[in-house]
Amino acid sequence: MSSLSNISGLNASAAASRIGGVIARVGPQGVSPASVGVARADSVSLSPEALQAAEASDTARAERLARIKQEIQSGAYDSADKVAIVADKLARMFGKA
Repeated sequence: MSSLSNISGLNASAAASRIGGVIARVGPQGVSPASVGVARADSVSLSPEALQAAEASDTARAERLARIKQEIQSGAYDSADKVAIVADKLARMFGKA
């Protein structure tokens, strides 16, 4: 069993000297992410036009979904033609057509 005074071939005095050297290089402020090669977090900035387009898209989607829900509740989709269209699309989606 090795002793703490001789870890990996270093005696306590040499280990303390190496640790002191590292502390001297780091400085009183500690280690900064840049000094050890740690990347900063990514960020994204959207223009006002992009934000406006996203909001318009969300609004249009919500309106379309509301219209479709109303059509389903009113029975507009309860026809053999609509069922056939949906069945064909599902079959294509799952590779059965």
